Amino acid sequence: TLIQREFNTENVKAIICFTSSKDSIYDDLVRIAKKNKIKIILVLINWDNATSKPYIEKPDVVLTWGIQTAVLSNKIHKVYSKAIGSPRYESYKNNADFNYKVSLGKLDLNSNYKYIIFAGASFPSEEINILNKLSELIVKKHNSTYKIIYRPHPYSWKRNSIKRNDYFNKSVIIDPCLSKFADNDFDQFRHLFAVSSALISPYSTMVVESLLNGKPVLALGINYDENFNWKLAAKIAPHLQILQNNNAVIHCYSEESIEKSFDFLIGKINNKNINFQAKNIAKEIICLKNKKYSTLICDEINKTINL
Repeated sequence: TLIQREFNTENVKAIICFTSSKDSIYDDLVRIAKKNKIKIILVLINWDNATSKPYIEKPDVVLTWGIQTAVLSNKIHKVYSKAIGSPRYESYKNNADFNYKVSLGKLDLNSNYKYIIFAGASFPSEEINILNKLSELIVKKHNSTYKIIYRPHPYSWKRNSIKRNDYFNKSVIIDPCLSKFADNDFDQFRHLFAVSSALISPYSTMVVESLLNGKPVLALGINYDENFNWKLAAKIAPHLQILQNNNAVIHCYSEESIEKSFDFLIGKINNKNINFQAKNIAKEIICLKNKKYSTLICDEINKTINL
């Protein structure tokens, strides 16, 4: 192949892949590495990569987001796996206080409202239709006390055009972080959650962010069409099992149960026990060791090379 002709293996001790096993050149790299007795280190870039992506060729080491996925990776794929965290969550290690008033001013938000984040998904979902319904509930049932901060997924698939209703226009604002922060400035999430009370999301990685901040989550598994079964995926995906039977997470699998689920979410806001349970589960999902991510990954590279 082209990669085999152009890849010089002389004096190479290890190949580090920041990707998942579905990458189009990953298997070729592993084959070349094994042929030349070079170590392969796979650094997973997403929470679900450890369990949802099969291996044709296995690496020597898999580095995961947290203990949870390291255990699953070992169990499912029989590959040595180690939790080192993710650069996205490095800012949580410095224990900096992201003050509500400071963050509110930074995002130009109004203190007269309580804010709930709605994070969109990459796969098609009923999110606009759901936002219309939630907005109507906020106006009719909660006296417009709340505003929804809508953060569309940056790589969302095309979906059928659904009109935003009048309630949507009254209750929903587009996430101000999108215009105020660079894409790679992860402090934006700290500010976003500092001003917000909860998260609603179709099982995106924003769920992890919400739990880290001790905020309750309404996780949506509502089917959009026959191309992707959200409900089934939510119930059987190995990495999502940790969210089951946890009081900080509410699961909603039908549009008919949105109102009831939303009421449950509102009831969990500012609950100290929910705050504790959310942060406790987050510790298993994300490794937050005191060492910098760069130090942790270098340590694992050196260990692997010297095996």
